[in-house]
Amino acid sequence: MTDRSFVHDHPEFEALLSIVSEGRAVTAALVEKDYWVTHTLWALEEAGLRTHFKGGTSLSKGFGLIERFSEDLDVKIEGSGLPRVNSWTSEGVRATVEREDFLRALGERLHVPGAEVSELPELRDRSWRNAVFAVRYPSRASDALPEAVRPFIQLEVGSARVTPAEDRPISSWVHDQLTKESSEAAAGLADNRPAAVHCVRPEVTLLEKIEAIAWRYRRVPFESESFVRHYEDSARILAGDSRASEHELQRLLGEMREAGDIRDWPAADDPSFNPVVQGERWAELEVAWRAIGPLFWGERISLEECAKDIRRLLQGLAP
Repeated sequence: MTDRSFVHDHPEFEALLSIVSEGRAVTAALVEKDYWVTHTLWALEEAGLRTHFKGGTSLSKGFGLIERFSEDLDVKIEGSGLPRVNSWTSEGVRATVEREDFLRALGERLHVPGAEVSELPELRDRSWRNAVFAVRYPSRASDALPEAVRPFIQLEVGSARVTPAEDRPISSWVHDQLTKESSEAAAGLADNRPAAVHCVRPEVTLLEKIEAIAWRYRRVPFESESFVRHYEDSARILAGDSRASEHELQRLLGEMREAGDIRDWPAADDPSFNPVVQGERWAELEVAWRAIGPLFWGERISLEECAKDIRRLLQGLAP
């Protein structure tokens, strides 16, 4: 991979970032990071690693359901040549060693051309059930990232439910601009867009996010900024053209509860979805909702509307 030239190697890359930034009304630094997210997914595919992609970035880049910049890559990775893991949940010594061997071997195999990859050991699960890697790229954007956005890509690797899912092509705003222009600047450059990333279906993410909202709403300390995005993500999935029927969601919820993927499913009257009866906590959520505004480039949905949509779903899925 190192002998090839990529879009980010081109001397006009910074100018291209500015063009895309102006056209999309987002900062050039976010345009650049979006490019490197795509490039990182391509590098995983190029290395022969089977990547199962989920979470907010998958909703945005895999399915086009949300208009919010999501920077983390939440993945499960498989690949030939990596140590076998028989259990991702057991606390036994043998299982823990297997996971450690796998994640250390994966860290040695991760390579993203033009960037540096290193593990963040302070974020690693103590039993090696997951590990977090930082993909640090050399920024050429003319402006800075929003305050809440990391100056690197956070690659979170562990085990997760990866069905149902479908293979989706992934692109970036930069690649889309080059395609639209049929730009000569791209001639001779490697096409670093992953052709088929295994993206977990949005319905799985929806159910996980709804459970996470209710759980985090009850937590002490109350950290509204850590989960407020889940409200709008859930509402966007519910509004999507290809959303599953209520019957299909009911069946999926049953499967996930049986498998232990969902453990504490909330009722429609859960406080986290009923702003009318809330006070201080809901006010904090409103503040957090406004604070993440710079990460959105499309029309937003109010917290009240999001809660209303989720309550309606919970009522429909009630036993």
